[in-house]
Amino acid sequence: MHRLPSVLVLLLLLTSLCACGRYTPTALSHRLFGPSVLRVGVVADAPPLAYRKNGTLTGLETGFAAGLAAATGRKLELVELPATDLAPALRDKKIDIAMAGLSVAAIEQQHLAATEPYLRSGLIALVRLDRHKQLGTGGMRPLTARGVRVGVVTGTAGDAFVSRMKTKGKTSRYASTEAAVRALVVNAVDVLVHDLPTSLHYAGLHVDQGLTPGTTLMTSEQLAWAVHPDNSTMRTAADRYLATIRASGELQTLLERFLPFYSSSAYSPRQ
Repeated sequence: MHRLPSVLVLLLLLTSLCACGRYTPTALSHRLFGPSVLRVGVVADAPPLAYRKNGTLTGLETGFAAGLAAATGRKLELVELPATDLAPALRDKKIDIAMAGLSVAAIEQQHLAATEPYLRSGLIALVRLDRHKQLGTGGMRPLTARGVRVGVVTGTAGDAFVSRMKTKGKTSRYASTEAAVRALVVNAVDVLVHDLPTSLHYAGLHVDQGLTPGTTLMTSEQLAWAVHPDNSTMRTAADRYLATIRASGELQTLLERFLPFYSSSAYSPRQ
């Protein structure tokens, strides 16, 4: 009696299961072989993490997403979402992982699972070069000096932080990061308090106009990626990918590519 080749048996099984209506071809493939697409939730208006440049979505998190997709052998699908929709999308399993500059604390507050962190972040001062020695070092202490004009973006962590400080100067609030940075460039404020990635990004964009980041983090938090608590496979794969690029130096390369000043800063692992 001749035995059918195993491949032929599998094909017959697939055909019969699809024919009887129990599974669609896509669903059956997912069940037998695992997912073929990696759905990554990103916030597309958050430079340098994810933003459009000449019509193409780019940024630090999109670089990580492409690397993770390659490492897991999947096709990458970037799912653009507002920041407020990331957690619901994960809970409803509409995305596999969220890569959007999320802190471990924020992820856990949403009752989601955090991967290993990839960046130590926090709030820093963005200043003009002529005020760096006075305002760019020493953390928050110089910001409380009399007469110092502090700028923040309304609704950000920097806004909340400065609101809790006992400042003796004027605090100006701006509707967008671009407006706040412009105020700093034209000397309408002395210092802008914002998160590390954003501050380094805009310092790089306006380096010819004399902007430079502070050297001391005023607060500290770890940035990581978020996954569904039940998706241990995704979390393990992400942690393994991160460990690989950390060991190879690719992580540092990506951080330096998208975060100007990072390699020479006190918060870089190289320092």
